[in-house]
Order: sequence, then C-alpha cells, then structure tokens
Amino acid sequence: NKEFPWKDRRSGFARAQEPSALEIAAEQMRVWPALDQEKQNELVNSEESTLYSQAIHYANRMVYLLIPLDSSGRNHKQDTAFEEERVSNSITNR
Repeated sequence: NKEFPWKDRRSGFARAQEPSALEIAAEQMRVWPALDQEKQNELVNSEESTLYSQAIHYANRMVYLLIPLDSSGRNHKQDTAFEEERVSNSITNR
C-alpha cells in the first residue's frame, strides 16, 4: 500500500500484527504535508466529529450514573424533588 506502508509490514511472527495507535498517528503525521487541503479538511472534520460523539456519549453515561435505577423506594416527595433539581443542575452545568 503506497499511502500507508505499515499495512504491508509483517511482524516476526507467522501472522501480520495490527499497527499500534502510535504507528498510525506517526504515519498520518508523516503524510500530512503531502495531502491536499480538501483531504486535510476532511480528516480534521472527521476527527472533530469523532471527538464530539465521544464527549456526548461520556456525558450521557455520567447522567445515567446520577439517575437512580429504582426511584420507587423513595417515600418523601421532598427528597425526590431535591434529587431531580440536583440532577437537572448537574446536566445544565455540563
């Protein structure tokens, strides 16, 4: 493969090893100046989109941790209202 030579490389083992994240990043940095502006913009947008999606996923997981799985055990409406306000404030602050 002309664009990514590490794909052709074989390890000392009987099978091909997948390149590490550092190897892929190093190769991308090496070929970056040779890429045209359109391809660079496409890669930048793709990376930003991936990071944004991961941030949303992480925020959703944090919200799930704050919301109790079984809220039927609460006897006091005041406690429930306080908890809902705390979760709402937590989400708003993010």
